[in-house]
Amino acid sequence: MSAVFQRLGGFVGRHPRAILGCWAVASVLGAWGGTKFTDAALGGSIGLYGSPSKAVGDVLRDEFDNPLLDPLIAVAASPALSIDGQAYLDWDREAARTLRALPEDKQVADYASAHDSSLRSATGARR
Repeated sequence: MSAVFQRLGGFVGRHPRAILGCWAVASVLGAWGGTKFTDAALGGSIGLYGSPSKAVGDVLRDEFDNPLLDPLIAVAASPALSIDGQAYLDWDREAARTLRALPEDKQVADYASAHDSSLRSATGARR
């Protein structure tokens, strides 16, 4: 393994300008991406492709055909907690209470308050 690092060190030593140029490009791209991340994370159109929450959000936008509707669906899963267990229900209530306190939120639905079966997985798995 040390031979690999020796070759890498030799390459860096022989090509300092190229290495500095690569770092400069990476820094600029990182700074540019950092400015875009905030927009995407706060009301942008980013989503975790393949996730249940992204799929539900897409269905809501398609079914209701309302350009002003921008639902945020949060899906939580825990390998250690049961959805009907007190620890999970307490966590769910607290998360919902925190979200309801935000002025941007118009409605928050949570399983702990309603025990609505549509707010849990179809298989009844821990979610």
